[in-house]
Amino acid sequence: MKEIVSLNIGRAGIRVGDEITQTFKQEHDYYHNSPEADYTDGFSTFFGYNEEEKSYQPRSLLIDFEPETLDTLKRSKSGGMYSESNFCEFQDEEVCNYARGYYTVGEEVIGQCMDRIQKIAEDCDSLQGFMGVASLAGGTGSGFGARVLEGVKDEFKSKERLWIPIFPESWLHTSAMSSYDCVLGNEAVRENANIVIPFDSRVDLAGGLDEWKLYDKEFCSINKSIAQVVSYITCSMRFGEGLFCNLKDISKILINNSDLKYLSGAHSSKIVKADKENETNPTEMLLNCLETPFQMIKCDPRIHLKIRSCAIFRNDATLEDINSAIEIINEKSNMSQDWFSDSFQWCQNKLMPIYNNEEGIHQQSGCLTLSNSASVVELFDYIGVKFDHLFSESIKCYFHHYQAEGMELEQFEEARANLKDLEVMYEQMEISPNS
Repeated sequence: MKEIVSLNIGRAGIRVGDEITQTFKQEHDYYHNSPEADYTDGFSTFFGYNEEEKSYQPRSLLIDFEPETLDTLKRSKSGGMYSESNFCEFQDEEVCNYARGYYTVGEEVIGQCMDRIQKIAEDCDSLQGFMGVASLAGGTGSGFGARVLEGVKDEFKSKERLWIPIFPESWLHTSAMSSYDCVLGNEAVRENANIVIPFDSRVDLAGGLDEWKLYDKEFCSINKSIAQVVSYITCSMRFGEGLFCNLKDISKILINNSDLKYLSGAHSSKIVKADKENETNPTEMLLNCLETPFQMIKCDPRIHLKIRSCAIFRNDATLEDINSAIEIINEKSNMSQDWFSDSFQWCQNKLMPIYNNEEGIHQQSGCLTLSNSASVVELFDYIGVKFDHLFSESIKCYFHHYQAEGMELEQFEEARANLKDLEVMYEQMEISPNS
């Protein structure tokens, strides 16, 4: 099994990355004794055996400039999964914007960070690529995250780079400069990642998922939602069989233009009780994935053409039920064009996700859809408007903070112009999908 190295950068990246790692571990532990899963082979995709510690540890590097997040993780229940080799901590608590993270502080420590990444890569038998998680708000996730992604592209040119940027909601962040950081950080993601799966902090993840509230309201947090989505995407890489047996398969199936690599996701799931009384059927799950409350970015998915789409079912439904669900979608006149069915693919994995709470361990029946769609334009438009509000001709609020760290006005203007160009390209793709 080809390995993937995880790069979790900044507070949000570390917390989400830990949630992903816990999710993988729970699934592999649950199916460890099952004849359906090869624990050792699949586990090695994201975990490696440490001879000194005599234990499996994540193939991940957790990077931050503030000690609090890493210290908290080390003391947590999941902290025992990691060793000191997983932590890359630099003592600078003032990485307050993109420029400081990329230039001033980033320039000083990027060499050390890349050495650590190189060491993890060397421990792999057949490295296929990297999976990065970072918020685009703040200096560490946006600025240093950009520096790391750029370094990975330079040093591992032939390897895949899947990036999961978390786009900020203004009220969730104390920094008034997060709109700048977001656009500048996204520019680096656009230039250096092969595959981008964005998450939007504005999304009301509890909407449409009332069933989960019966078990644990925290399950609706964005951290757990991202972990669930990544679990679906990597299921075939860890357990075999399915659409995405490696990172390259994601590009082959969903990306036909290297500039248009932002994939919109939707996830519908429900806890399966012991009597399976409340198990959701495939039709309901697939229909949910066409509704706004189930999207990973804030958008109306029904008004945008999906040039390439796929669905991953993790349930024990029959093939007849799944085929029937797809036929129902295609028969609905307002959705048939939406799915652009000629390019629609799907797969099923009967090893369902695992959810552990106070009431015990539960399986989840669910469906994930991924689409190359102009839906992402709604996200780009939102962050662009926020940027423009600060960067108006007469004000250019807070620009001097970035200038002091070595950035120039032209870099801001170029990043904003490229974001607008990206919007135009997606809109053109929607008009002429076969061009």
